[in-house]
Amino acid sequence: MSLKKLSGEVVICCFVLFCINAAQLLAAPLVNNVTGVINYGGQVEIDGANFGPAPNVYFYTDFEQGVAGGIVKSGPGSAELGESSSVNSTSCIYSDSYSVSGSLSFQTNMLSSGRGHVAVNLPANVRDVFISWYLYMPAGDNYPGEGGAESIN
Repeated sequence: MSLKKLSGEVVICCFVLFCINAAQLLAAPLVNNVTGVINYGGQVEIDGANFGPAPNVYFYTDFEQGVAGGIVKSGPGSAELGESSSVNSTSCIYSDSYSVSGSLSFQTNMLSSGRGHVAVNLPANVRDVFISWYLYMPAGDNYPGEGGAESIN
């Protein structure tokens, strides 16, 4: 067998392997089955392929750990998973006025207390973070910073 023919077979073999691996890397998630209770607090299992690696969840809260009107907690018991390290204002309260996914929500009055927030300490090696929330802005109110020197950023 000539060296030229052997190198051609190696190139073809490498090309085929590359195409197979590329197809697997570019494959979209495939959902085969969904089971469980799809509602607030329900557990759902999604069976399929090509989902990629599972995320590491360090903190999750829906603000259902308190009492309407009470100051939002920090420390142990402040979240369903993990814990908040601090709450920066006494105007950060549990509210039942505009809850979305349960009976309570987080509410703050930014006019009286500045930017109310909950802080979470994450491990030092965490570089990518996904945050999801719902914001209710009453009709006629302005988003904090709108029309002021700070502006919206």
